Amino acid sequence: MSEEKRKHSRKAACGDLQITTEKSGSKHKVFVKDVSKGGAFVFSLNVPAVGDKISYELLDEHGLMLTVGTGRVIRAIDVNSEALSGFAIQFDQELDQTMLDYLCEVRTEKK
Repeated sequence: MSEEKRKHSRKAACGDLQITTEKSGSKHKVFVKDVSKGGAFVFSLNVPAVGDKISYELLDEHGLMLTVGTGRVIRAIDVNSEALSGFAIQFDQELDQTMLDYLCEVRTEKK
């Protein structure tokens, strides 16, 4: 999605989400590449279809759940490479500023 269509600017992030797809019920841990209050792009070898509804758990560095939410897949890139495959999620509810800050701070600390 182009920057003009986004309500919120994306920021580089680093963190994990546990994603559950509504259609299959399967769970996958994915890596957050970038995030905004309204959505995120994540790297994953398991790429759901555009339009699929998902639920997510934001995990801390120890795998403990920090927050939960729902959304839908709005873009999918499936090239059979963990470094390139992934999908964009549009959150149903905006991400809390504290959680947004957490994801961006983790990125800064891991550099």
